[in-house]
Amino acid sequence: MPKVLAAGDAQAMVRAYMQEQNRPHSAITVFQNLQQQVGKTQTTQILTKLAKEQFLVEKEYGKAKVYLLNQADQKEVPQEELATLDQEIENKKLKGKNLRDSCVKLASELDSLTGSLTNTIASKKLSDLKEENSDLSARIKKIEESGDLVSKEEQEKVEKNYTKHITEWRKRKKYMKNIEDTVMESYPKKRKQLQDDMGVETDEAAGIDISDF
Repeated sequence: MPKVLAAGDAQAMVRAYMQEQNRPHSAITVFQNLQQQVGKTQTTQILTKLAKEQFLVEKEYGKAKVYLLNQADQKEVPQEELATLDQEIENKKLKGKNLRDSCVKLASELDSLTGSLTNTIASKKLSDLKEENSDLSARIKKIEESGDLVSKEEQEKVEKNYTKHITEWRKRKKYMKNIEDTVMESYPKKRKQLQDDMGVETDEAAGIDISDF
């Protein structure tokens, strides 16, 4: 049987374990995962003490208690902000596609000119293309002067923020599942009933699939 640690060492071990894990645990799982180096009763007492110190958060579900690292410093990402970022990315992709399409069109017409047209027709086509090119140049200049042109840095910034928020969404979804899994170890009803009791609104209930993002 492993040697039980002294009070100070036991608290330090439980504190470090909960910080490293950063996921919900019941007192019994902490006791087992620390290989019984901290007594079962002592583990419960330490977790309760750390919750009173606000290092941990204590959640009660019937007779079951779950402890998790205080996440008060984690910023909640509003769904509206995610939707705005999605729209910005789509707008920038569309602008880029339109510019690429214009380049492809001009290149195709140039190939056609050099391949099969007579001098007279080619001269007319070339004049038309120059006029079209002049018009496109004027439009591009107008966009640049208005500041509406999307720079590479702006696009990278939006994509970086989008990735950050999607990662945070996945993290919180996994975090909530861990809490449910821990509570279900001693919860007498089905998971759907637990979610209703906790007031949890799932992505599935809202018709949202995170894999679509």
